[in-house]
Amino acid sequence: MGGVDYELRCDGCGTTHELRTGFSISFTFEQFVCHRCESLVSVPYEQDVVPGPCNACGFQLEPWRGRLWRDANGNDRIEGPCVACFAILTQEDATVVRRWD
Repeated sequence: MGGVDYELRCDGCGTTHELRTGFSISFTFEQFVCHRCESLVSVPYEQDVVPGPCNACGFQLEPWRGRLWRDANGNDRIEGPCVACFAILTQEDATVVRRWD
């Protein structure tokens, strides 16, 4: 088990988004969007379990249109739209990177 917490700063609007990657034996983190809060929400994803509402405002979460993957060297790659302005976020936009176990 383990992963990485990122803080991604959007070059388009300056918004900072928190994103968590990682996995364990029973789940992986999937990325969802709260359109009311304009935030990314990392949710432990288990097969056949629908994510609930946003913890901050109660609005229903929707899947993020971005994608996360690991390259041939095992490094996280991130690419997808900023929730606030739709500029493209990547791992290069990370201002903070924290590994966790």
